[in-house]
Amino acid sequence: MSFSFGRGNRAHGVRIGDVLLYFSYETIIAFEAPEFGLVVSENVWSVTTGGHLNTINPNKSIRLPRAKFEKLLDEVLEKYHLKGRY
Repeated sequence: MSFSFGRGNRAHGVRIGDVLLYFSYETIIAFEAPEFGLVVSENVWSVTTGGHLNTINPNKSIRLPRAKFEKLLDEVLEKYHLKGRY
């Protein structure tokens, strides 16, 4: 299942089983998985992506440094056999 969120048509989400991936443009900026809950990356991109992140969760204190976010994302994609698909 896919859906749009935020302003414009640049933000979308995809649910695959128990995993929800949030994209800004073509980049995964947040995800939800049972063992992690909601995981959100810090904004290392544009003001537009910052707006997308705020729509997901405006609490900037929960955002992870991009390297840590990517490590957790990699674990989730591997566990749910999604690695290489996103």
